[in-house]
Amino acid sequence: MNLISWAIFHPDIQRRTIKDFAIRNRGISITAEKMRELAKLPGDDVRIFAGGQTIADVSSEHIDPKRTYRSPSIIAKTRGYIDFELYDKPFTHKSEIWSYTVHDDEVDQPFVYFYLDFLKDDLLEYALTKSVKMPQLSVGDLDNLVVLLPPLDVQTQVSDKLLAIQRSIKEAKEELKFRKKQYTYALDRLFDFSRFN
Repeated sequence: MNLISWAIFHPDIQRRTIKDFAIRNRGISITAEKMRELAKLPGDDVRIFAGGQTIADVSSEHIDPKRTYRSPSIIAKTRGYIDFELYDKPFTHKSEIWSYTVHDDEVDQPFVYFYLDFLKDDLLEYALTKSVKMPQLSVGDLDNLVVLLPPLDVQTQVSDKLLAIQRSIKEAKEELKFRKKQYTYALDRLFDFSRFN
């Protein structure tokens, strides 16, 4: 039984908006060019997130400490590309995107991340109806999004299983990357006929 079916029949389900249980973190005003410049300098203890897949790892000495977040959070990429990322190291982000840090003990942050990830395609479809130029969600769209929350123990069971699967996928990708390098090396060696001269 999936969460939606479970929610219909279960008396303990809560329907809460994200703004009810999470703090929205504001970003910094920075250009892509400035991000590239900072990434070339020594130090990489803070990650800056921008739209899409763009990131830069920079030194914290170049970032306003009031806009550097150190609590695990959900990065909301909502302009041109709808995606979410669960991140647990120091970070900040460009001002056109934002992040959420769950502050309620009855809400499991990874569960909320997976819930948003589950809704990603629906949110993209909705974002496309709002803008003819590019898909975009507003702050209000996510702040007011209703999340179906089962009891905390169920939330953590769900997120623990999904986190374990994510770890397995990451390990499999790393293994595949290693095997591809190994294959390329072997190919180069086996077809290097110069050693027979």
